[in-house]
Amino acid sequence: VDLVSGRLRQGGSTITQQVAKTLFLSNARTIRRKVQELLLTMWLERHFSKKEILEIWLNRVYLGSGAWGVDAGAHLYFGISARKLNLWQSAVLAGLPRAPSRFNPRTDPKAAAARGREVLAAMVANGDISAAQSAEAARQIGFSPRLSGGGWFADWAAAQAQAATPAPILKLQIILATFFKNVSSR
Repeated sequence: VDLVSGRLRQGGSTITQQVAKTLFLSNARTIRRKVQELLLTMWLERHFSKKEILEIWLNRVYLGSGAWGVDAGAHLYFGISARKLNLWQSAVLAGLPRAPSRFNPRTDPKAAAARGREVLAAMVANGDISAAQSAEAARQIGFSPRLSGGGWFADWAAAQAQAATPAPILKLQIILATFFKNVSSR
């Protein structure tokens, strides 16, 4: 909520907030949903480590064309496991959550490449990679001509399925995962 304008504004969310929203809430832009998101975020941070929250996000993030999770995205867009991604492929995937349909390598390879270069530049600005590494990775960006399919319909269907999934089922999944993790660590 933007207190100056008194309106809900779209802004950056933490990974934990994104997990809370993805697993438990709708995309409704209401004060009620934001309060629920805040409470769920606090609950997640009390029950899961940052590493576990990141793992949940990496396995549940939507990357377009029906791909949920980084490994599914790696297989779909590059035909390999996420463990085998190189720097430019990782940058392209990292750029997808902002707008999976718009930056989809299958439907708009130029937009996907441009977004990948933005991610590489941000990595340089953060000190994660050097300018030389960024430039080399940017030069390597290219997509196989065999890529096709999925596209807007898969994105639409995924959104419909997520909206139709009752939140209690997803909540139960998290609770059970926590329970079994605790049992196995004893």
